[in-house]
This record gives sequence, structure tokens and C-alpha cells, in this order.
Amino acid sequence: MTVVKLNKTWNTLGTTECFWRDFLRRDAEPSDFQSIDDEEEAVKAKAAKKIFLTHSHANLLSSVKWCAVQRNPFTRHPPSREGHLMCVLGDRVVCTGGYCDDERVHILNLKSDGEPKRWHAFSPRGQRPQFVYGATLTALDDTRAVQFGGFRAGGYSAECVDVCLLTIDTGDNNSCRWERVSTQGPPPRPRAYTSATLIHNRYLVLIGGMGMHGSFIGEAVLDTHTWTWHSSPVSDPTADPKPSGRHGHTTVLDGIRNRLVTFGGGSGTDLLRSGVDNTEVWELKFGDNWENNFADSFPWEWQRLHRDENDISDPNQVSTLTPSETLCLGRCHVGAKVSRDTVVLACGSGHPTNNGVLGYSLKSDTFLRPDISGPLPVPRFTAAATVTGGWLVIHGGYSTQDGGTLEDTVLLDLAPGLKRSFGTLPIATSSIGHHPIRDEDVDRGRRESAPNRMIGELMEAPTRDRRALASQMLERLQASGHLDGRLATILAMVANGTAVFGDEEDSNDDDDDYVEEDDELSVGL
Repeated sequence: MTVVKLNKTWNTLGTTECFWRDFLRRDAEPSDFQSIDDEEEAVKAKAAKKIFLTHSHANLLSSVKWCAVQRNPFTRHPPSREGHLMCVLGDRVVCTGGYCDDERVHILNLKSDGEPKRWHAFSPRGQRPQFVYGATLTALDDTRAVQFGGFRAGGYSAECVDVCLLTIDTGDNNSCRWERVSTQGPPPRPRAYTSATLIHNRYLVLIGGMGMHGSFIGEAVLDTHTWTWHSSPVSDPTADPKPSGRHGHTTVLDGIRNRLVTFGGGSGTDLLRSGVDNTEVWELKFGDNWENNFADSFPWEWQRLHRDENDISDPNQVSTLTPSETLCLGRCHVGAKVSRDTVVLACGSGHPTNNGVLGYSLKSDTFLRPDISGPLPVPRFTAAATVTGGWLVIHGGYSTQDGGTLEDTVLLDLAPGLKRSFGTLPIATSSIGHHPIRDEDVDRGRRESAPNRMIGELMEAPTRDRRALASQMLERLQASGHLDGRLATILAMVANGTAVFGDEEDSNDDDDDYVEEDDELSVGL
């Protein structure tokens, strides 16, 4: 009888909403269960149970599954683009901007009534932002998102500090409007491909980014309640260690451990022709009492958690990631916090672009390797992505293998063991996947891109620094074991001062430091 009573009690508890909410409070964050509707107890209990189980699977990230969305006239994916923006506002996914001529805002309604949904395009009212790509779009609440920065001209130029506010109508018509925001205080350095992380539903923290003259790490904070830039340095400018300049990285809030965590990225002045990717993981530790007195918690302190495994200068370093796994941390990868303790990293890099998936445990600061199933998508980077209900939604991007921008929408199921359906987009039941990116593909892609990338980096460097930089590049090339004879010769001549770049020819006509014309090499792209 006691066992029967216990079973009845357990079954009764399992149908109450507070039972599952208690589990969520223990294991999840408040944002994970704020979406439970104010319905009758049984409905709320079912919703809370579903959220808890989804969160548990995503937190372990033992397996993931790619799902291709059907491509038909009904689905109406947003047009092809790269460097665009996506976020979740309440029960809607919002996609806009990027390198394209489409000024509309595309909205996917996540509420399912049993019928497949599609993307809907709206021409926003108000003050539209200028053409921009490589900006950020961060949800402030269920109806508003803030856009920051980006490039306003082709060729990775005209970086800006523009701030715009997107508001979605809460009614059924999904109308939207833009508003240009006038900020107060000294603005930060203009930038694109930065990371923007919201703290306390108020403070937008920017880390790193790219400008015409290179990538940098400089942090900044915008108070979205007063639209004021904080004047205090976020971290000590003289502190060491500190991350090198980077763009196309991911930064997530790990409030339980009082820190921000930054993943990977790349250096240089564009996405394909200069700079290198890195696989570093850094934490930016908050100051004391940051939860109660945010403004007075600075400076914060940087600490490196994982080294750059693309740096081969130390042959004694032991690698923890395979070459193909490193691409998941490369520039313009997709990165998102999917549960209290877990981050997912996918796609990314440009040489080659990638369709792999890697996880990261914030609890143990270790990488996770989930079992991957489903049809692999086209490799890509600089795509737009967001997380909703245990699904990673990805749209578009650029594929170096396919040589162009993409217009598809793909889904990554973070809890395939629950055998759920996305509900709001039709899933292709018989889709042929792309082949996975192998380690040998990575080695070949990096070898093929190295000459243009290194020469481009030399041309962008100040003339006085080129000889030292060429010497460092030559050492890295020799240490890699993949010695390109022609490239090695060019680097050696630059290091020795016997190579003339196109922008040096006029200024060095009468320079006696150079050897006779017959022995000079003119270098250019």
C-alpha cells in the first residue's frame, strides 16, 4: 500500500506545474521558462516538463541532428545574404540586414497551430538604418532589439557606431518600425563583426571587432535604458594577458561563474584575404558586486582558458582539437549559449568553410563532441543564427566551396532524443546532405589560401614592419611542414629587404639599400 501511495503521489506531482518549475529553477535560467503561458494547471505542467527535458538534453549536448527546411514557394526563405542579423523576440524569429539589397524585416512566427509556417517579409516604418553588414542585433525584451555597428560600404569599409532600435508590433500583423538612437557619452571605436552581449537586460557589452585598418579587442558598454556609453574602461588597458585583436567571435554571459566567455574569431581587415583564425577561449571575469552595482564593478580581468591551436610556433604543444574542429571557432562561426552550462559552436572559418558542430561546457571549461546525425548542410560562415526552444536556427551565409551566398534555412536539433518537430517550418524528410569537412580538407584549404593571405597581410602592414613580419611568417611556414617554395622565396626576400611592394616602388627608386634592379622582386596581388 505504501508503494501504491508513493506511485500515486509521484504521478500527481508529475502533472503539476510547480513540480517541473522547481526543476527548472534548479537547473535552468529564468529566461528558459518565462514562455510558459498562463493556462490551466495541466497545460502549464506539460509545457514546463517539455522545457525542462529540452533544457536537460541541450545541457548535456550528447547528440544533435541537422534538419533541412523544405525549399518551395510556400516557405519563402529570406533572399540570399551574408553578414546579416537574427534574434528571437518573444515568439518570433527576426532576420534582417546583411550584404544584400533587401531592406525588409523577415519574421517567422514560432506559435504553432498545427499548420506549417513560413517567413513573412515586412517593409518597416520609421527611420531605416543605412545599408549595413557585419552589425549585431540583440533582443532587449519580447518586442525590441538593438542594432549596433557594422560596415556601411563594400570592401569592408566605412565601419560605424550607429545604434538603431527595432520594434515589432505585438498584434497579429507583425508590423515593425526602426528608430535611430542618439547616444550620450564618448562613443567607442567604430567596428563591425563585433560581439554584443546583454547583461541585466540593460547593459550591452561589446568586445572586439574589425575596422578598415585591422581587428582589435577594445571593449565598450552601452546602457540601453539611458542610451549612454560608459566612460570607465571595461578592463585594465595595461593588463597582461589580454586577447589579441579579433572579429567574428562569440561572447556569452556565464552569470553563475561571474564572467563573460569569448570564443575564437579571426584577425585581419577582411574575411578571406587577410589575417588568421584562432581557437582561443578567454574569460572576462567580473569585478566584485557586479550583480548589484554594475557601474562600479570595473575593471574586469581577462584570463585565457584555452590556447590557440592554430599557432604552431611551439612544436611541444599538445592539440586537443582536430583541424576540422578548429573551424568551429574560426572567424564568423555560429555560436550560442543553449543552456545554463553549454555553448554550441558550428560552421565558421573561410579556408575552408565548415559544417561541423562542437560543444563547450561552461561548468568544466572543456569541449564537447556530440554525436551528429541528419543531412549535413552546405558549409558556410558569416551566417545569421539564433536559439529557440532547443533548436539552433541558421540562415544564409557564404560558402567558399560553393562560391557564393546562401538563402537556405537549416535547423540543428539540440535534443533529438525527444523526437520533436520544429512545428513552424516544413522539414525535408528526404534530403541529401553535404559531405563533412575532413582534416585533409582543412590542411589543403589553408595551404591554398596561405600565399594570398600572407602577401595581403604584408601589404597592409606599415612599411617599417614588413621585414620582421615576413621573417615571422617564414618561420611559421617552415614549422608547419607544408613548405611552399615560391611563397618561401617571396617571404625570404621581403625579410632580407630585396623584395619591393607596389606601394614602395616610387619611394625607393633612389634607395641605395636595395640591390640592383635585376635582383629585385616586385610583389603585389
